[in-house]
Formats: sequence, C-alpha cells, structure tokens
Amino acid sequence: MTRPLPIALALALASASGLASAGAPTDHQRIVAFPSRDGVHHAYHEWTYAHAVRVGDMIWVSGVPGRGKTQPEQVRSALDGVRKAIEAAGGSMDDVVELMSFHTALDPATFESEVAAVRREFFPAGFTAWTAVGTTALLAPGSGVEIRAVAVVGSGKRKDGVPPAPAAPKE
Repeated sequence: MTRPLPIALALALASASGLASAGAPTDHQRIVAFPSRDGVHHAYHEWTYAHAVRVGDMIWVSGVPGRGKTQPEQVRSALDGVRKAIEAAGGSMDDVVELMSFHTALDPATFESEVAAVRREFFPAGFTAWTAVGTTALLAPGSGVEIRAVAVVGSGKRKDGVPPAPAAPKE
C-alpha cells in the first residue's frame, strides 16, 4: 500500500522543481490578463470584461478588433493584440491551438491574399485550428475584423505531432 505524500512535502517538492513558482498559476487558479490596449480600459470594469483568462495551461483570449484602413492592416492589428494578450498571460503565439476570426467583408476571392497571408506572418512554423466567420457587424466601430484565440502554454515547444503541410497543387 502506498501512502500519499504529506501536503507540505508535496508543495516543497513542487516548489523545488519549479512547478509551483509564485508567478505561475496552479491547476485551477484563474489568472486574468489586462494588457494595455487603447480604447478598451472602460470595458474591463463596466462590463467585467477580461482580455485574456488563464486557467492552468489554457489561455482564452477575447475577440480583438482590428484597426486600420485595409483588411490586411486590421488582421495584422488584431493578431498583434492576440499576441500581446497571450504574452501577458504567460504564453506565446507558438502555443495557440485555435483561432476564430469574424469578418464583415469575407470575400473568398481575396481571403488568401488579405487574411491568410497575414496570418502566416504570425504562425510561420505551425498549424492552428481556424474558423473564419462572416458576419454583418462587429461591436468595435470601424472594425471589419475581430479575432479570438485559445492557447495551451507549452504546447508550441513540441512539434513532433505536426505532420508536414501537404504539397501545393500543381498548376
């Protein structure tokens, strides 16, 4: 029969191994990240809105509206906001496992050049699950793109489960 370690000894071992450092969340502790982003600070308190929430190794990033005059500028701005939120919560863009993007002008003819190409700037080495949704409006005035994300901290360090990309079709 094995006996469980006393809690004090288990915590001491975890602390010594770096598993329970003061800055790292425990498995069930909720950490809320509020990275600096102009124009959204009122929402933190008025709407009890969190830009990013981390529980254990999971990070959920709320939708980040894009800024700029063109769709590529807005996609780049939104993904940069996602990056800042994930980093504020202790992760990196390599840890992103899912994206969901919302577009008020989703045109399949320009999607590759205006959206997917910009996305590759932020995810050059890895794949994420991705859903692109067309919609009629977004909450942020003037924004035609909004992107939310889910990340698993540390998952980007291992690429052994990622198959090579399929070959491009021959023309």
